[in-house]
Amino acid sequence: MYSARKGLTVGGCLLVLLSSLALAQLDARLDRHWNLWKEKYQKMYNEVEEVTRRQVWEKNLMLVNIHNLEESMGLHTYTMAMNHMGDLTKEEAVQMYANLRIPKDFKRPNSTFKAKNAVVPDSLDWREKGYVTNVKNQGSCGSCWAFSVAGAMEGHISGKQGIWMLCVERSEDSLKQAVATIGPISVGIHADSLFLYSSGIYNDPACQAVVDHGVLVVGYGSEGGQDYWLVKNSWGVGWGENGYIRIARNAGDMCEIATYATYCNDS
Repeated sequence: MYSARKGLTVGGCLLVLLSSLALAQLDARLDRHWNLWKEKYQKMYNEVEEVTRRQVWEKNLMLVNIHNLEESMGLHTYTMAMNHMGDLTKEEAVQMYANLRIPKDFKRPNSTFKAKNAVVPDSLDWREKGYVTNVKNQGSCGSCWAFSVAGAMEGHISGKQGIWMLCVERSEDSLKQAVATIGPISVGIHADSLFLYSSGIYNDPACQAVVDHGVLVVGYGSEGGQDYWLVKNSWGVGWGENGYIRIARNAGDMCEIATYATYCNDS
């Protein structure tokens, strides 16, 4: 019994020592900001989590600050912010919010969408026409594709039924025609570099990999010579531009946005 107690005591002392070392590595100048951030996003941790989450938070804060400094010097096209995911590593954020997986053996239709005799405007925002529902917060991403597809079904201008895969063969022009003639289109994107996005047109080579998240394209346009897709996300209104992100359009299929899409068919 004495040995067990002694072992437990030694283990406890070791934990305290490690925690003390970790605390010593934290920047005390950020204590107030850490507490303000926790209060804003209603974060609560136990003693161990307090240290580990703070370490991740400080690393993300450094990332955001450096990025925004570079953005102010014209090196980036978008800004970042410490949102409610600021205490997560990229790996944790992917697991919680972007775990959509397209089966390796999934086969898309061979046909490419083409609107017949359709007028395709240079810019479009279906929100202005009342076809887009409010931004929601999905929580963990087991349902991200469901959020996206449900948004597409609610927003379609002709009340179509049945979910069909729209094959655009990586063609952003086909996706543009679909958005203009059908309505909001549910798409899959690569999202593991988007968690701390705040504003601007997202154009970053880091966003070119496997599709892992479902979102809704509700329009498109141009600003400052850069074309963009207007995309509704499901990470709450505190993320991005009130829950939306503008992803660069005609920029090499940024974030794989034209790789997968769904829409509702009349059949």
